[in-house]
This record gives sequence, C-alpha cells and structure tokens, in this order.
Amino acid sequence: MALKLLSRSRTKGGLNDQHSPLAGRAALVGFVGTMLEYYDFVLYGAAAALIFPKVFFVNLDPTTATLLSLSASGLALSRVPSGQSSLAIMATDSAAKPFCCLPCV
Repeated sequence: MALKLLSRSRTKGGLNDQHSPLAGRAALVGFVGTMLEYYDFVLYGAAAALIFPKVFFVNLDPTTATLLSLSASGLALSRVPSGQSSLAIMATDSAAKPFCCLPCV
C-alpha cells in the first residue's frame, strides 16, 4: 500500500508500480555521496578538535586554539549549501558537462 502511494513514475495510463532501474541506482548513488560527504566532515571535525590546535595554533592557549580550529570547521560546513546551490544554478543555466568536473579541480 505504501509503495503505491510513493510511486510517482507515470505512464500513459497513470501511475505505475514499476520504477525504472535508473531510479534505484540514482537513489543509491545519492545516498553514498551524502554519506561520504558527512563522513568527510566528521573526520575533519575530529582533526580540528584533536590535531589542528597543536599544529596550527601553537602560540595560543589550548582552549582558544581548539575554538579557532572548530570555528574554521564550522565555517566550511556552513558554506557547503551555498556552494552547492551556486554550482546547480550554473549547471542548469548552461551545458552541465563543464560544471560536473569543477569540484574535482
């Protein structure tokens, strides 16, 4: 019953219970990409709390050094949605191929 309500693939006759094979693959790829992105930020946050204060902020007291490291991590995390939206706008305004390789650079 729930699958029938969530099914949005349309055919000429209306709603269809069968999804295309690409829809499942796209959902899996989106999930894996999001999972890797959050894993990256968890690792960076742990490094910001444990390693960066001792490496980059040697002259400051440990509390201030940790807060500065975590603020840099928070700033990076807060800028992700704006970067994603600007890349999405650029990709939809013109041909998408040049912008697909942009994050790899």
